[in-house]
Amino acid sequence: MTRDDDHGHGPAGPALSRRDALRLTLAAGVSATSITMLVTDPAEAAKSGPFLHGVASGDPKAGRVVIWTRVTKADASSPIPVKWTLSSDAAMRRTVKEGTTEANAERDFTVKVDVKGLEPGETYYYRFEADGAASPVGRTKTLPVGKVKQLRLAAVSCSNFELGFFNAYREIARYDDLDAVLHLGDYIYEYGPGLEGYTTPAAALGLVPKPRDKKLEPREEIIALEQYRARHALYKTDRDLQKLHARNAVINIWDDHEVANDAWKGGAENHDPETEGDYQARKAAGIRAFYEWLPIREPADGDPLDPDTGNPDDLYRVFDFGDLARLVMIDTRQAGRDQQLAAPALIDVYSGVAPQGPFPKDVRGGGKPRQLLGGRQANWVDRRITEADQTWQLIGNQVLMFYQASPDIGASSLLSLPQRLALLADLDRVGGAGFGDQIAALGAAGLPFPLAADAWTGYPTARLAMLETLAKAPNPVVLTGDSHNAWTANLVQPSAEGPKPVAPEFGGTSVSSPGYEQYLLNTAPEVIAALFVESSAKRPTIDQLIYAEQRRRGFMLIEARPKAVTVDHVFVSTVFDRTYVTETVRFRVKAGERAARPVD
Repeated sequence: MTRDDDHGHGPAGPALSRRDALRLTLAAGVSATSITMLVTDPAEAAKSGPFLHGVASGDPKAGRVVIWTRVTKADASSPIPVKWTLSSDAAMRRTVKEGTTEANAERDFTVKVDVKGLEPGETYYYRFEADGAASPVGRTKTLPVGKVKQLRLAAVSCSNFELGFFNAYREIARYDDLDAVLHLGDYIYEYGPGLEGYTTPAAALGLVPKPRDKKLEPREEIIALEQYRARHALYKTDRDLQKLHARNAVINIWDDHEVANDAWKGGAENHDPETEGDYQARKAAGIRAFYEWLPIREPADGDPLDPDTGNPDDLYRVFDFGDLARLVMIDTRQAGRDQQLAAPALIDVYSGVAPQGPFPKDVRGGGKPRQLLGGRQANWVDRRITEADQTWQLIGNQVLMFYQASPDIGASSLLSLPQRLALLADLDRVGGAGFGDQIAALGAAGLPFPLAADAWTGYPTARLAMLETLAKAPNPVVLTGDSHNAWTANLVQPSAEGPKPVAPEFGGTSVSSPGYEQYLLNTAPEVIAALFVESSAKRPTIDQLIYAEQRRRGFMLIEARPKAVTVDHVFVSTVFDRTYVTETVRFRVKAGERAARPVD
């Protein structure tokens, strides 16, 4: 189905540097019905006046929801009075709740209201008034209680402003029947502009279009609070992001780029203390801007990242959709993660793997196994998942959980000799001389993709513990972002009787950040995808990767019913033009089966 910029119809149902290493990892890491848009187009409404950044809502519960806006006034120095109204109709005639607050410099003139006392499972409309003007009207929805027959969610991640239009956001905004949208992280990127920022081999050769007229702001890598605020402000001027927020409640969690690339609790790959100062100060700035600029519920007590004072329910959140599904949002990045292993150390860990599968003993730090979630969060996740009495347990997760085996380049039946040589040359171009041969050797031995250290594969003890938690839940489904490509895998747990199915994992592609198509320039992305699937199929004792897509951007659409969950990988054909075509690849997992299967 072709999309253009003028109509509002759509589906109602459908020698590597560490920075370059990440970029490679990120890749390794339809029917249509007309619908009516029920809310104001925020981009049109906000062209003038104080609401340049639109409106948003998020963190819905059965009786409450957070609504958000930002007031822009050129000469603002004093607090600005703001009125908010919540109504049961789009024309804002039937007021349900209303009140006043203020926008002030301390919070960058952002406004956030946690509206309480609402009815469960209801659609509401809201707007703000300030400085003699009214904001666009937004639409939101509270969570249902009791018996629920159907749940529909969209899931997105990884939106890089410079690298393409947010067509995925625009497409999601066309759906009129979503209960919420999940953003699994990398809502913004911290890099500076152009080749000094997030670059790829294709971009370095001038092969990637630059579709946007608006330039990245600030014009440097962001480190301080005012810079993070300015980057969020830039993103919030995007018309498609504004539409997404205005028409759906969004449930956000951060990944790394909300602060810095390859973040862990004590630092980040993209942070140099000698030139960029204290990392904890930088992290605090990024997290503060995240809370200011997104409709996420404010922490009730202390710093949510503080292991002593923070309330885990402020950060790792639960959303219950009646008796049908529990959504558990986890943080694999900022709060509890130990530092990543370098690729050679990761390979050493896995070199002595037992025949039953890739579950080695972890490299220990300080006498303890390395953590991805951290002990406090791991215990919290175990309780929240295993105590749930809903039919389905959905896990909102950032980095890929399935075991990422290196492609067996040398023995693959998918490659002709010229194709094999081209792929080896591509890998050498990205990773340095001999990198292709290294990948081939690792693939032949069944060892992990060497740059998967940033994902769950790089934390074997934590990964095994998470699989044990998932195995105790009746119907877990893992929803993942981060990798910039689409994946469907079936996770397994080792046992004396052989691998036991645990849960399907659906890894969503990115909104605009590039995948393999901009890295391995002489090898078709379809070939790369097939190689990963083939390598998994050769090893029945490991997680089974049943689908990979390495070329296109998009989002996931999730529909849960009592007997099955259906997940659509929805792809947009381009992010370099605002006219695009969509295509859907569908999978289904039946209750009790713990494995996904393709749907023709």
